[in-house]
Amino acid sequence: MLDWNRRTFAAICVAASLSCTIVTPASALPIAIEFTGLDIQYDSTSQQITDVGLNGDGSGALTSVVFQAFGEEPVVFASDLSADLEINNMSPIASGGGSATASNGHFNVGFDGWFLDVDLENGIDVVFDEINNSFGFVFLAGVGMANAASLPGGLQPSDPMVISFSTQVSSLVDDGQVIESFVAGGTGEMVSDPTPEPATLTLVAFACGLVSGVVRRRS
Repeated sequence: MLDWNRRTFAAICVAASLSCTIVTPASALPIAIEFTGLDIQYDSTSQQITDVGLNGDGSGALTSVVFQAFGEEPVVFASDLSADLEINNMSPIASGGGSATASNGHFNVGFDGWFLDVDLENGIDVVFDEINNSFGFVFLAGVGMANAASLPGGLQPSDPMVISFSTQVSSLVDDGQVIESFVAGGTGEMVSDPTPEPATLTLVAFACGLVSGVVRRRS
C-alpha cells in the first residue's frame, strides 16, 4: 500500500503538470528575433506593402539579425540575411496621419541558413505618424502563425507571436488626402512567448485537487 503523504502528493502534482504540458513541444521556448535594415514599399494601386527586393525581385536584404532564446545569450548574425514581406488589402492611409488596417500577408526572415516564415492574419495595424514621417506596424498576438521554421537549436516558435516594425520614410507621394506610395526603412522584431493554456492550468488544478482528496481520505 502506498504511503500517501505530502511528498507523494507534491510529486503527483508535478507529474500531472508535466503530463498536461507535453502537448507543447519541449523545443517551443520563448524566442526573440530582432532585425535592422528592413526596406519596404507601398503601392495604393495594388493595396500592398512589400519588402524592397534585391534588384527589384525576391527577398530584400537586412543589415543585422539578433537571435535570442529564453535563458541564453543573444547571437548576432551579419551574413546571408534576408526579409520577405507581403501585406495585402491595405485600407487607404490618410495623408494627415492615423491608422490603417490590412487583412493578411506573410513575413519571412532568413539569417545564415536559418529562417522563420509566418502567416499574417486579420488584425494587422499600420500607423502613420506624419510629424515624425514614420510608419509603425504591429501584428498583435494571435495574428502571427508559424508555418515554417528552421531555427538554431531546433527551436520551434509558439503561436501566437507578436511582430512589429518601426520604419522611417525616405520618399512619399500623396494626393492631399491619401498616400499613393512610399518607401521606408527601419527595424523590427518577432517575439514568441509560449504560456500554458487556461485549459491546461485547469486540468492541472483538477488533477491536484483530485489527488488531494485521495490523500485526505487515506490519511
